[in-house]
Amino acid sequence: MLQAMKTLFLSSSTGMVLHLPQNWTGSKLARLGAVARWCGILLVSAMATGCMSWQPRWPETRTGTKADAGETDRLIADVERLRALANTKEGIEAVTDTCRRVLAVDPGHRTTHLTLAQLHLLLGDAYATGRPEKRAHFRDAMVHAECAMFANPGFRERVQKGEPTWEAVQALGENDMEAMLHWVNSVFYLFKEGQPLAAQPFNLRWIRRARTVMERMSTVAPDWNGGAVHLVWGLYYLSLPVSAGGDRARSAACFEKAIGLGPDLIIHRWARGKYYQIKMGNLRGFEEDLRWVIARDPHSSPGEYAWNAFFVEDARRLLALRAELFPEGKAP
Repeated sequence: MLQAMKTLFLSSSTGMVLHLPQNWTGSKLARLGAVARWCGILLVSAMATGCMSWQPRWPETRTGTKADAGETDRLIADVERLRALANTKEGIEAVTDTCRRVLAVDPGHRTTHLTLAQLHLLLGDAYATGRPEKRAHFRDAMVHAECAMFANPGFRERVQKGEPTWEAVQALGENDMEAMLHWVNSVFYLFKEGQPLAAQPFNLRWIRRARTVMERMSTVAPDWNGGAVHLVWGLYYLSLPVSAGGDRARSAACFEKAIGLGPDLIIHRWARGKYYQIKMGNLRGFEEDLRWVIARDPHSSPGEYAWNAFFVEDARRLLALRAELFPEGKAP
């Protein structure tokens, strides 16, 4: 019996076999067996809770009446009025609630889907507290980004024939850049914050899919919207390990390019300060970037007011945590 236990299956789901030394005793085997069972449970749990499966939800296509058009216009005016004031969770949710009223009248309203995509990203990043809540917002953002893409006839034809989003984007053009950007950001947020760390290696295919969409964006309009595409590439090269395509030097160059194209956009220096400078251990760069951010006026700066207000407050929060983020106080 003991000899038979010398070969131990760690997990029936992986089929990995561990060959043990012949002189191991029964007590050692028992302890190792318990550890192996727990490792298997943790692995299966991570795979189950972190699986990034996806089923698109395409909007209903219908022709509205003149009365519908009038109601849509009235609601859109309400959306714009609320957006100009939204700098809290409650204010942002008032915008999203009104957007849903627009879609009840006009399910395919493209700009409303774009607004919902970016605001669900913000709600997930800035205000959601737990992984399930964050994941729900990022999934909603992904849905609305795809619904905005669906307004493009070429894209719609391709997905109706069965192509997945990351392949059908070859039909999209410059008018669809915002939708592609929100889709990519949804994937990144879901990958980073919507699943356990242990599940990430099993979902790297989603990063490859996001890269396919990013490559389409770079082909269509690489310098679009003040360097937004370069910013996304900067985050991409920073986030991945070198073995999976990460490149710190290329990341730095992409951040510089984005800032050069959009010098007044708050998001660029906020993202570089929060992600690049912290990861690289650059206290001086961290302080320079985030002090620049907190000196900006969220209202007068270009970009979505709700996001700008969050960037400024988040920069203040991060600066207050500098001792924890840089325990050695390095300022290269």
